[in-house]
Amino acid sequence: MSNDIILQMKQQGLAVQTGLDADTLAVAGGGGQQGSKRISIRGGVFRKVVGGKEVANIEDRHMDVIITKMAHTASRTFYAQSYKEGEKISPACWSSDSRVPDADVQSPPAKSCDTCPHSVRGADKQCRLSWRTAVVLPDNPGGDVLQLVLPATSTFGKEDNGKYPFRPYVQMLARIISVLLE
Repeated sequence: MSNDIILQMKQQGLAVQTGLDADTLAVAGGGGQQGSKRISIRGGVFRKVVGGKEVANIEDRHMDVIITKMAHTASRTFYAQSYKEGEKISPACWSSDSRVPDADVQSPPAKSCDTCPHSVRGADKQCRLSWRTAVVLPDNPGGDVLQLVLPATSTFGKEDNGKYPFRPYVQMLARIISVLLE
């Protein structure tokens, strides 16, 4: 199967689409639309959420997906208040690129993420890193494109016994593809 993908990539010249396709909207969070579709991970359970309402869940410790697009960099989210079950709390600050707060943050605690007291490990209230991806389900690759935000614990780290966190996995795939495309 991977050879078929490599062959298609060679034949199509790795064409890059422009515009806001469904994958891009899923990575961005559906453009803020109420109808956005995503997979949420809460309490060790994968949940499909459509328009803010949970419509399905699975309690398996893993979930097979096909990654169709990913953000170029990690993102950050800071909540000034602690999480409380059932209570909707909006973030106080966020960054789509992990470098500077997004333009629509009303009162950022710092001008850059590098100088923010909340982006330091061990901070009282810590800014959380995550990685946004757009995925489809393998049994329905032509179906809904869903946003899946991977927490830092699933994103960073090292390969361990054939199990990869997200970023090292993408780097490994990129090395393989570059060798195959030579």
